[in-house]
Amino acid sequence: MTILVTGATSTVGRHVVKQLVQKGVRVRAVSRNPAIANLPEDVEVVQGDLNEPESLQPLSTIFAQGSRPDNRRRNRQGHYFR
Repeated sequence: MTILVTGATSTVGRHVVKQLVQKGVRVRAVSRNPAIANLPEDVEVVQGDLNEPESLQPLSTIFAQGSRPDNRRRNRQGHYFR
């Protein structure tokens, strides 16, 4: 079984990835920049596009941990924050 985790580099996403790996599950993580994802060595980190589902196959389950940038709040200077 391969599980795709989006938002794998977020605080929650990293915990999800860690728990799945500890349970022996094969994990594929989507990252905007795989080179700096800094996830465990046995995690397959890919640059994917959630708007192109074929780039994410084959999968059995998806854990969606991220949010779209337009869903984040902005401060008065227009910078995104969480």
